[in-house]
Amino acid sequence: MGGRPQPGEEDPELINAGKEYVTLLKGGCFFHHGDSFAMMRGHSISACWEPIRSLPRRSGQLEHRCAGLDPGRRRAMDLAIGARQVFVMMDHLTRDGECKLVEHCSYPLTGVGCVSRIYTDLAVIDITPAARWCGKSSTASLLRSCSASLRWR
Repeated sequence: MGGRPQPGEEDPELINAGKEYVTLLKGGCFFHHGDSFAMMRGHSISACWEPIRSLPRRSGQLEHRCAGLDPGRRRAMDLAIGARQVFVMMDHLTRDGECKLVEHCSYPLTGVGCVSRIYTDLAVIDITPAARWCGKSSTASLLRSCSASLRWR
C-alpha cells in the first residue's frame, strides 16, 4: 500500500485497517477482509508487525493498542494468535523517561505468549522460553533505562 491519496482522489475501495484512504503501489494487491481474516485465523501469515503501548516484562504478551475503540479496530488479536512470528515496535521509554517494559499492562491483553521479538529505539529484544535476551544496544544504556530483568547473548 502507498500513502494517503490527494484530496478528491480517494478510492472508496482502497482503505486500510484503520479505515483511512490509501493508494496502491505498483505490485501491490488487495483482497476481501474476510479472506484476510481466514489467512490470519488459518495461520497462513508467517510474520506480522504490531505497534504497541507497553509490554509486560515476564512474557511475550501483546496489549491492545486501541483500548476503548470500536471492536473493528482490534484486528491485532487475530494477527497475534494467527501469525507464526509476531514482532512488536515501541518506544523504549515514556515521555517521562520510564521503561515501557512493565510488570503489568494497564489495558486488556491482545495475546499471551505470542511475541517473538521487540524492536525499540534502544534495543532489539528476542523473547525465548527461558528468558528475555537483548542485543544491539550498549549494556549500560539499556540497564539505565529498563526495569525489566534482562540477559545478554
